[in-house]
Amino acid sequence: MGIHDARYKQLHQQVQINLDWSRFVSQQLQLGEVEPRSLRSHRAHYVSDRYRERFGDRHWSFRTHRNAYLLLVCEFQSAPDNRLILRLYHYAFSQLLDGLDDGTFQVASGLPVPILVALYTGRQAWDPPTLSDLLPGPLVQGSLFPLFFFDMHHMAAHKIPEEGWLPGLFALERQTDPAGILAVIRELHGRMDHPELRRAFLRFAAATTAPWSLARAGVAEREQAETTWARIDKLEDFTMLVQEIIEQREQELAEARAEARVEALRGVAALYLDEATLEACMADLQQRGRAALPQAYQVVEAAQNAGDPAAAVEALLRGTGQP
Repeated sequence: MGIHDARYKQLHQQVQINLDWSRFVSQQLQLGEVEPRSLRSHRAHYVSDRYRERFGDRHWSFRTHRNAYLLLVCEFQSAPDNRLILRLYHYAFSQLLDGLDDGTFQVASGLPVPILVALYTGRQAWDPPTLSDLLPGPLVQGSLFPLFFFDMHHMAAHKIPEEGWLPGLFALERQTDPAGILAVIRELHGRMDHPELRRAFLRFAAATTAPWSLARAGVAEREQAETTWARIDKLEDFTMLVQEIIEQREQELAEARAEARVEALRGVAALYLDEATLEACMADLQQRGRAALPQAYQVVEAAQNAGDPAAAVEALLRGTGQP
């Protein structure tokens, strides 16, 4: 996944998610109640050599009942980038300029004030530098616009926004395994009435879960697996794929435990058997399967309770009982 998290860009095309964020920032800034009908989507079509990823993005403007006129600018990234605040300002000013150029905004009636929201999904805790950090000295103090930054995997739970479906978004991101993601999306689906929003959250959950599956896919299988995950739009299909991941992980854990058991057994048996006999016994055990593996402590007991420890251990490993 690149530094810009595509899962979030897709989910944030939904009106309801942006309405929830609008309500959150308005409440935090004490700007009054959001007027839902005022929410407007603005396509960001500006492109530059360094910011081409902004092509096709959307920003949202809205008003509150106190006549505050605001522009919601959201950014999503999965790795630290100390230029974050500069990029956010770049996006905000570019959107204002685009709005003036195409007539969406008018100087005479006042421009919307940008409100910046940054969601960071990296596994490493991070606190981005402020504008004052990047431009030290007395001439730059504070921030041009309000900024809400969320380190989604490391922030305290009580700081998670409570508006609308935002808690569900954070819950999905903060899960540490596919089973947890499945449990959250099932709970959300049970409460969601709007089909398009349900589908958007399901695809977000699928994109969040897919890396567990793709990491296990071979080169030839990967392309097909990516297509399968990208096309999920039913909870039943998602559930089936998650169950496959869970079963595969359980099999891998069982194999790892069996391998560790074999190595422990080999290490203990090596105390009593010569190398050639040990290898012959281990080969015999491999043919008989995991169910035939004795525990390491049984090897020690057999050796301690026999007049000929080596013969007792060999008999135990070969499954022939006491010599």
